[in-house]
Amino acid sequence: MKLTSEQVSALRHHIPLDNGEQIVRIEISGKEPLPKTELNANIYRIDQSFNIIWQIQSPPPPFDLDPFVHLGRHGDKILAYRFSGFEYVVNDKTGAATQIDWHK
Repeated sequence: MKLTSEQVSALRHHIPLDNGEQIVRIEISGKEPLPKTELNANIYRIDQSFNIIWQIQSPPPPFDLDPFVHLGRHGDKILAYRFSGFEYVVNDKTGAATQIDWHK
């Protein structure tokens, strides 16, 4: 499966990986209503041709509409933050996200 041209144009945060792939966050605010599977899981690992390697897998968010709003690297960890303030560490190989903190 591949990112659509609309998704590619909405790419915001990029974390480059050694093999040329990258982990990206898709900005979803202001978009047409999206399925919750895309809205609440808007982080992907993609290759140079925008093929999807994985889509983030995280515990259900505490709210119906709770997208990821930030993605970054802290040392050797990939961190992602939801709109609600929950912080996750993301496994760069599998896309599995584990909640580790809360900030507001």
